[in-house]
Amino acid sequence: MTLCDRCEQLDMGHVFVQSVPPNRSTIPGGWMHSDSFAILRSSADTCAMCSILMGDAGSNPLVEDDDSVRLLTFTRDRWRLLEGSRNLPGPIAGLEVIVGPKGVNEVHSVRHLPIWTADTFLLDSPEQLKRFIVTRPVGPPSDAEVLKLWLNTCLHEHPTCRIPAPSMDLTLEEDPADLPTRVLDVGLASSGPDSVCLILPGSQKGRYIALSHCWGTLPVTTTMTSTLHQRMQGIFIHELSTNFQHAIQITRQLGYQYLWIDSLCIIQDDASDWAVESAKMAQVYTRASLTLAAANSAAAGDGFLNPRPTRRAVTISHRSTAGVIVGHVTIGEQTSQEIYCDGFRYDVNGGPLALRGWTLQERLLARRIVFFGSEESHWKCRTASWSESTRLWPVRSVDARAGRGSLDKLPVFGPPFFRPVDPNVLLNDWYTILQEFTSRSLTKKDTDKLPALSGIAKVIEAGFGASDAGLTTPLYHAGLWTHDLPRALLWQSFGPEPSTGMSGGVLPGPSWSWMSRDARILPAREAGAADNAAQPDILAVEWDVALHAGGDPHGRIALGKHTLTLQGYIKAVPTIRTINRPSTPSTTSAPYPLSNALLYDSHAQQIGAAVLDDPADRRAFDQTLYAVPVRHFATGGAGGQGGRGIGSIEALLLVLAQEGGTCYRRVGVADMMGSNANDERCKDAPFAQPFQVFFYDATRGEVKIA
Repeated sequence: MTLCDRCEQLDMGHVFVQSVPPNRSTIPGGWMHSDSFAILRSSADTCAMCSILMGDAGSNPLVEDDDSVRLLTFTRDRWRLLEGSRNLPGPIAGLEVIVGPKGVNEVHSVRHLPIWTADTFLLDSPEQLKRFIVTRPVGPPSDAEVLKLWLNTCLHEHPTCRIPAPSMDLTLEEDPADLPTRVLDVGLASSGPDSVCLILPGSQKGRYIALSHCWGTLPVTTTMTSTLHQRMQGIFIHELSTNFQHAIQITRQLGYQYLWIDSLCIIQDDASDWAVESAKMAQVYTRASLTLAAANSAAAGDGFLNPRPTRRAVTISHRSTAGVIVGHVTIGEQTSQEIYCDGFRYDVNGGPLALRGWTLQERLLARRIVFFGSEESHWKCRTASWSESTRLWPVRSVDARAGRGSLDKLPVFGPPFFRPVDPNVLLNDWYTILQEFTSRSLTKKDTDKLPALSGIAKVIEAGFGASDAGLTTPLYHAGLWTHDLPRALLWQSFGPEPSTGMSGGVLPGPSWSWMSRDARILPAREAGAADNAAQPDILAVEWDVALHAGGDPHGRIALGKHTLTLQGYIKAVPTIRTINRPSTPSTTSAPYPLSNALLYDSHAQQIGAAVLDDPADRRAFDQTLYAVPVRHFATGGAGGQGGRGIGSIEALLLVLAQEGGTCYRRVGVADMMGSNANDERCKDAPFAQPFQVFFYDATRGEVKIA
């Protein structure tokens, strides 16, 4: 196809100028491409550009033949994913095609098309378009040139990403780290031999690359006790899973000799080796010079250097005011990736790798990581985020969802020059990470929940030890930080979610820990500050938790009972009734667990609402249900004396683990109604003056929960 006369006249400089509103209250009119949509539709049969501009608008019932077609460039103010000053025109993110009535602020169809350029425009070109179009062509996935650009830039310009200290001479090579227990020696040549071998480097130092990938359901190349000797003799590359072949290719292209892959470098059927090596995850990923993330691969056999989808595109000329061609701009058709959702977010947060539990800590602990997406690659280090299509143009961080927060400031990432972190900030980061982690899937749910998060737990613990608060000995029991009680006990379960494969049922582990639920978890809210801070209603706590044979305090716990004994208050709840909610989008996609039961006292008065860990578990209804107040929030006047009441009480809901026994199991949590400060019945309450009417005669004693 050739271009029609109107498309031949199309100049991005003119479109850009007419896309900038004269003032904040004016809507830009854009560049008029066609007086009517009928003209565009007719021209689309013979003009490649008109065909791309029209897209699927022809099937839109709102579009009318006499609608005009206007083009606008949209910039940072319309596409908030690139950094830059709000006071200056931001980089052009794409071309917006608007179809609607003439002279009316009404839109019948909007399409967003990507644009890019490979030229170096003259700086004195009329609109300095090169300055604004930052998108560049994307090459084949096996082309490592952009990876080398990112890596060299980070090594020589990012001191906080280096080992061991930012004061080192950035003109020198990064200091080598201690190599992991086992690594693959892939050779130094980019076109190295057709085999690699597993080695035991001992105390040797070196620079290595790590792989983060999904195993998938098909067989994965692993190292077993029976194949260890064979792996150390040599492995033909073509016998490895495709992801591993691609990782070796990239490692060689970048000039590295050593590669770490979990399934090959940990003996998978040796429980002792697995326990020891999985506990070193934090070290492996923080010490790696680079982590390769197979973001677009759902299984080890899929590969991550696969051909990228092609799209139709048309290249037009860009002219100076004198009419001289000074560069070219390419406009492409919109793909399945919505252009408002940038490639970084689409590939990194939306790919298969983001659905797996183990890969979360691999992503967060890596000092530098490259994500191989479906349409382009992306870079993330402690200093910058980049995408292949924009090279070194900064992409706004999109890691808030994964809770990175203050992790980059922790001592584990470098020498003591990092400032101490507020322990409350650390806890909030931990709970954000926990919420993200429990939304991901694990193949071995029964055993891997704690090990898959142990690296992050080590980092958080190191931060507690270096904090201004002086928490030198924080305790971590079965996924809970013991110094953060009572908040740590008050997590809520989303229950069964068939669409995610989570049953909401029970997993091995103590019922007081989130690890015992096959469900997404919502951590409890913060305690608050000053007069509105939550007040604990637990008087003392004793833990009885045994580690797994591997001895990792952040890893697996041994099978058996792990009890938590509270000194507090307990009272039986007379009545509990189910809340029957219709299954609607508003109830099935709520950002927090909805109450699924109501609690009543002996006078049939409602006293609270409950979130049961599993609504299908009948024990809360068929057995005596007990409430244990854990903390309460005060309301009313200041100072904690007269005039202040209890706004709400957060309680654990328990049933006896065995009939006639003395040990309980958690079945949920409840938000119970508070009391008026002047209620006479609360004046002699056993604790918390004043307390809720229901609890004023609660029994005080030991409550053992398994």
